[in-house]
Amino acid sequence: MVILAHEIIAKPLSGPEEVHTSSLIAFGTEEHSAMALTVGLPVALAALEVLDGKVNARGVVGPGDATIREPVLTGLEAAGLGMVDTMRSNETSIEASLFSRQ
Repeated sequence: MVILAHEIIAKPLSGPEEVHTSSLIAFGTEEHSAMALTVGLPVALAALEVLDGKVNARGVVGPGDATIREPVLTGLEAAGLGMVDTMRSNETSIEASLFSRQ
């Protein structure tokens, strides 16, 4: 099993804090471990985009390049490995909630 979780706290100039979360839980199969699926599948999807001539970038390219990122994310969603994203407003700041516990 692979568990991936991100939490980002945004502090707008006005209004409450926003807590953005993105998570993934992946299980292995009889044929492949969860790690093999979550690491190997994105690489395979990106390689297919390059081989199909859909990527014009050359050299080492990070995930910031949309010509690679978007097709990989679409392929992962189709394979059942999509992230679940949520956002909630936090009326009390994270710092205030930490200090109130002391």
